[in-house]
Amino acid sequence: MSVESVFARGGGVASRSELGMAGLTRGRLRGAVDRGAWQLPFPGVVVNHGGPLGVDQLRRCALVYGGPQSVLSHHTAGAIHGLSAGATRDSLALTVPNGGHRRGVDGLEIHQTTRPVNVWYAPGLRYTHPARTVVDMALQLQSLDDVVAIVSAAVQRQQTTLRLIQHEARRLPRHGSRWLRIALAEVGTGVRSAGEGLFLRLVRSAGLPEPELNAPVLTAAGTVYLDALWRRQRVGAEIDGRGYHLGASAWARDLARQNRIMALGITLLRFPVRRLHTDPDEVIAELRAVLLGR
Repeated sequence: MSVESVFARGGGVASRSELGMAGLTRGRLRGAVDRGAWQLPFPGVVVNHGGPLGVDQLRRCALVYGGPQSVLSHHTAGAIHGLSAGATRDSLALTVPNGGHRRGVDGLEIHQTTRPVNVWYAPGLRYTHPARTVVDMALQLQSLDDVVAIVSAAVQRQQTTLRLIQHEARRLPRHGSRWLRIALAEVGTGVRSAGEGLFLRLVRSAGLPEPELNAPVLTAAGTVYLDALWRRQRVGAEIDGRGYHLGASAWARDLARQNRIMALGITLLRFPVRRLHTDPDEVIAELRAVLLGR
């Protein structure tokens, strides 16, 4: 096998051991790197050009470094699946079987696991299944809101199911998974966002009746869905997200929707997510006054 064929098979990426078996001498390799014709993005990983590396090429380099049983995981797999939450990371993440000898290096973190890994494939890439990715990411997030957000996003986009995420979560040790258990329980009741999850926790902690979530309401213009609805009391609540800004036409549609709901005799309360964080007592006081007055 020639050096060229090794690079061709790996999309321009190869391990030093592969190149050695293809007859490349240490001196030739060092000379190509010193001239800037080739580069070593990770120890023992060679790229046959000196230009910038694209995202997928860096991912392939990480997999070559990790070995044939390694898979892209955590936030790196999350980026491939289009899932993100919490702070972004500059490093790549790999998962390898427990007991592997690879260690993390600059720009690459290594996670060892004893749990089975369901692998997905793309050209030149191996990465974790969405359910495993959600669980791995959840364990690294810094707030319950972020965990709820990523679980609900994956389920709403139909990238995976709540049942599959629960299956992955059951394989975890109990330590460190409390937020994930709470998030799974909330999404299972109908929570679709971090804001809705926080609102439900406030309602429960205040001892108020639990609402129906994502509740269908038939209006003159068709069925709409309320974030929360106390159907017997005819009280509804909408949680407006952090990025809730409407243009003129969208604002007019939103007002028309609200009017149709209120025409049914439903009192509709609107709470920005920001208020749930900064003024939770007043939010509950407003909600309590309407609910108990019905």
